[in-house]
Amino acid sequence: MYAAPARNWLQVESVGLLTVALLFPEFKLSPLFYHVGMSRLLLENARSFLPDGFQAECSTHYHCFPTRHITTLLELTRCVGLTPPERLLSVCEHAHEAAMHMAYPDGTLPHLNDCSPRPVSVRPLLAGAAVLFNRPDFTWVATAGREGSPPVELSHDFSHAGYCVMRSGWYD
Repeated sequence: MYAAPARNWLQVESVGLLTVALLFPEFKLSPLFYHVGMSRLLLENARSFLPDGFQAECSTHYHCFPTRHITTLLELTRCVGLTPPERLLSVCEHAHEAAMHMAYPDGTLPHLNDCSPRPVSVRPLLAGAAVLFNRPDFTWVATAGREGSPPVELSHDFSHAGYCVMRSGWYD
């Protein structure tokens, strides 16, 4: 029930609390864990994801960190037969769109802001989101163009994050 101060760690800790609540409904405190975890997650997502879908720390690494965990939570929520809040679905789908538009042709993300030195690929992230959100464009990027259909938008302006992606095509 103790929380990190804010941003990506609070998002991920909230997902952890929600995971315990969903996996162990027999615990007396599970309803409280669910309420507290979901309240914190929704509040922090509203502060941490910018209107353009990018995570407020404006780091590609920190963008994927909570997005991956929230996606796993959404999958788990559906597995146990619950419907996630629409606000959670919407912000998560928008975060995946941001990752898709930011990706290089090889599926990796540029090293922007405070990043891990290792390459981060959006392909596994988008593969799960393609099924979760029924998005052929996510499938297309996740499979390097072997399945699905390419995103309609070529270039993308992340005006709130301060980035702009310009491309002439998808994997030309």
